[in-house]
Amino acid sequence: ILETLLGLDPPPPPPNIPSLPPDHPAPATLRAALQLHRAHPACAACHRAIDPLGFPLEAFDPIGLPRPTPPQALISTTFTGIPLHNPSDLAAWLTGEQGPRLAGHTAERLLTYALGRGLRPAERLAAQNLATQLGGPHAHFRDLLLALLTSPPFLSPPSRPTP
Repeated sequence: ILETLLGLDPPPPPPNIPSLPPDHPAPATLRAALQLHRAHPACAACHRAIDPLGFPLEAFDPIGLPRPTPPQALISTTFTGIPLHNPSDLAAWLTGEQGPRLAGHTAERLLTYALGRGLRPAERLAAQNLATQLGGPHAHFRDLLLALLTSPPFLSPPSRPTP
């Protein structure tokens, strides 16, 4: 979610991350295992941002079917302090508070894919501007895609390296 949807890079993991001791009983749930992992100070900083975004998705099994999870097991708090009680709260946070970032990053990813290469600074700015002009978090995917496909970065011939 951080990288793919929001374009935020979590810091790299510190070297030599310890695993749970072999004599430690296996945690009953993924959340309990992550809580033990976060108890290590070197791991806590990154996992405070990463883990809460995934907890609402525990409402679904690996193939996306709803699972009978007690509602209290889904509660978490985003790195911006917003409580998440269910997948709908996560969607609202992503499209609300994080909407401009989500729209801008989506525009950049689409243009990167369309061009078949990384973006130059001017192209990155063009993608951000298109996302903003189309309504930012309220932009429709179809409109964003059409705008990118008719944008100067996409329609311009590729520059050739000079010999």
